[in-house]
Amino acid sequence: EDVTIKDEVPSSPPWSRNKPRRIERVIEAEVTDAQLRTASDFVKAVPTRWQRRKIRHQRKVKAGDWSE
Repeated sequence: EDVTIKDEVPSSPPWSRNKPRRIERVIEAEVTDAQLRTASDFVKAVPTRWQRRKIRHQRKVKAGDWSE
């Protein structure tokens, strides 16, 4: 048996809207240390879901309840 590997998904029946699509192959590029540092700084700067929730749903401040 001659087995060939194709980049397409098995064909769909003619009445289906699902057309065969090409699978894109991702080739990983070399990543430098500087790029890793900037990426980690960016990830640290972006608030998590929990932090965003705390920012959005803050308690209401009553009049005269200012505390510093």
